[in-house]
Amino acid sequence: MAERAHMSNYWNVKWPIGLASRGLKDSACPPLRRDLLALPFHWRRPRVVLVAGDLFQRHVPFEFIAAAFGVMAACPQHTFLICTKHAATMLEWFKWIAERPAGLLSMPYAPKMVNAGLAQDFTGMHWTVPNPMAWPLPNVWPGVEAGDQPSADARIPALLETPAARRWVRLELFGPVDLSRWLDTLCHCEVPCSCKTSEWGWGLDQIVVSGETGRDARKCDAAWLRSIVAQSKDAWTQCYVQHLGSHVRIPYYDNGEWEVDRFDIRWNGIKQTPSLDGQPPPGSDCRARLGSRAGSDPSEWPAELRVRDLAWESALRAGMRQPRVARGVGT
Repeated sequence: MAERAHMSNYWNVKWPIGLASRGLKDSACPPLRRDLLALPFHWRRPRVVLVAGDLFQRHVPFEFIAAAFGVMAACPQHTFLICTKHAATMLEWFKWIAERPAGLLSMPYAPKMVNAGLAQDFTGMHWTVPNPMAWPLPNVWPGVEAGDQPSADARIPALLETPAARRWVRLELFGPVDLSRWLDTLCHCEVPCSCKTSEWGWGLDQIVVSGETGRDARKCDAAWLRSIVAQSKDAWTQCYVQHLGSHVRIPYYDNGEWEVDRFDIRWNGIKQTPSLDGQPPPGSDCRARLGSRAGSDPSEWPAELRVRDLAWESALRAGMRQPRVARGVGT
């Protein structure tokens, strides 16, 4: 797999060992990418690694996840980003691993970390992890994905209960989201709760926000993006606007801030003449015709949305100053 020379996204390289969240039937049992488990050992320079796919999808055995965490523990120079829609399963796995032998992730041979059905794929592969091993792993960022308030309410509390040194949230918006209860340092609940604090720390350390992309992308209102940026700024939390999506809408009166030439003007769902001359009927909104299909060119955005702060950049720079500790030898 080719490495990215520069971090033009919030990650450097993908590690595709997870499973797709869509298109799987209940009876389906797709093959796991066992052949890619050792891939991080081949990256010499420190990388921000996005674990592509959903590592906590229901078809992934807990032993396979343990093997993946063993690799991440053996590669402290890399920063690993995990994003899942199955926050409850992720929390369940952390409880499961806590009941296993203390050395499960630090076995010198990968076959000892997984069940017999996976062992044949790792015969002869060696790696070591720091001893004693820090837990939770400081170079692993568990995170959840949400798109609207109900999904955020269902997944973020489980994320905060997950053992983690740092946590992040990926928002692909198709509705407004209020993160204030998890970003604010003070809890305003009238009864004991876990909305911000847990045994492993409080709050969220990074927000990555965007709109949906593709043919079936749902509408993303620019006001929802602005709200997330403002909430992050107020809470001193790092925010990264990845792209605006394929279907970004803005109020008509707001179009003067956008560096685009034309808009599709709609009123009550009916397309109007795409011209900015004259006053449209009250309640009109616009769909910006952005140069990039996914709205990924920040030069077309309003200034307040051009926010690309990453909390893990400091960890990446620190990793570059450290000697390479982990080594992997394949068959």
